[in-house]
Amino acid sequence: MLWLTNAKYLGGYRLWVAFNDGASGEVDLEHRLHGEVFEPLQDTSLFAQVQFNNDMDTIVWPNGANLAPEYLYEQIAEQGRLVTSKALTACNDEILHVTAAEYVRDYRVWLQFSDGTAGEVDVWPALHGPVFEPLKDKALFSQVSFDPEADTIVWPNGADLAPEYLKDLMVQQSSIPARAAS
Repeated sequence: MLWLTNAKYLGGYRLWVAFNDGASGEVDLEHRLHGEVFEPLQDTSLFAQVQFNNDMDTIVWPNGANLAPEYLYEQIAEQGRLVTSKALTACNDEILHVTAAEYVRDYRVWLQFSDGTAGEVDVWPALHGPVFEPLKDKALFSQVSFDPEADTIVWPNGADLAPEYLKDLMVQQSSIPARAAS
């Protein structure tokens, strides 16, 4: 499982981040600032307020926007700014992705992961903060979908959740029977 261990604002739309596998690097996120959640970050004074969040193990902004560690890792690698002692291909094999999702009921979603595990997860524990509060409306929550570009689940308001967080929730809720991947 991949997560951030540190982050620092570098100016403009650039950040330096460090990962739990020892890798670190600089990422330019200017191209990522689209959609309801990220457009406010086009204001560099708001973008500069980025913080490393220990509870989420990633970066967050005051408006609730956040980015998954695996997305940051991939962006840094694509931009040629990744510093690591491991072979990059070995690291990418360890990155967990959601490969399928289906709304079940209430705040429950069935998920399939790239490691072959699948099951239902109650997402209610994640529904706090400016981006997630609107999802307490079941009509909006039920619009959850799988985004193959983000490799996770997303909602129309721009909210998404990291695959590692979702799998951890599923494991914590292990009394919920997992159904086989179809």
